[in-house]
Amino acid sequence: MRKVVIGLLLLLLNACAQPVPQERLSGIRTVGVISAMGDEFSFTTVGLTVFGNDFKQAGIGSWGLDDFMVAQITEALRQRYDVRPLTYRRAAFKSENMDIPVGWQGPFDRRRTIHEVIRTDAQPQGLDAYVIVVGDGSRFGNTNQGVRGVGLAKGGLLSKRIGLHALYRVAVVSGQDQRVIGKAQAEAVPGIEPSVFLRGPSREVGPSLWSDGMDAMSPSQQEQVKAGLRDLIARSVPQTLRDVGLLN
Repeated sequence: MRKVVIGLLLLLLNACAQPVPQERLSGIRTVGVISAMGDEFSFTTVGLTVFGNDFKQAGIGSWGLDDFMVAQITEALRQRYDVRPLTYRRAAFKSENMDIPVGWQGPFDRRRTIHEVIRTDAQPQGLDAYVIVVGDGSRFGNTNQGVRGVGLAKGGLLSKRIGLHALYRVAVVSGQDQRVIGKAQAEAVPGIEPSVFLRGPSREVGPSLWSDGMDAMSPSQQEQVKAGLRDLIARSVPQTLRDVGLLN
């Protein structure tokens, strides 16, 4: 639940998009894309009381959602920028706060700066900008509970209504000084009715897709969920890139 609480705090702090300033944008030609938002899937139940809450996670690295995200952003940006392929250590870019720290290191949990992580965990160096995607959080309805990243959520008086979500935010980091020069939270997907209790890329799904955990999901359910997440990502990327100022 710690990640959920942190996600809600970040939601309040980062609700408004901050597009890249024009003077910075004019100097961007070469771009690299990093995604570290899609290797864990959550099953979140929000009860009428705290005793009814339930939260499970499962690894879904094999679903390739981060690679899919990189491909979608690359395709969207390639007409305007020279998008260069990157090699990077995905775990190093998992972040609860993209403004300064993006991870922890060493026996005393020393926070690492964006500058350190890009310098040590991404190649090539020296691009004009790096577009970094991490999971984001959303409040669950009017409760003080929330969800984060990719997963399924249900709960409370809405327990018969289930939302599939792919919540993320994008930060644009300068390759010159490794400062965050633009950021945006992905919003509801155009053309898709969003889940009634989540903010961000989400949609309501039928109860046939709900499970108590990944082990209880059939292969067919998993394929439907994976396809649904890819659809949310593909449809939300263009508007998110416009919000962060990289596209008109």
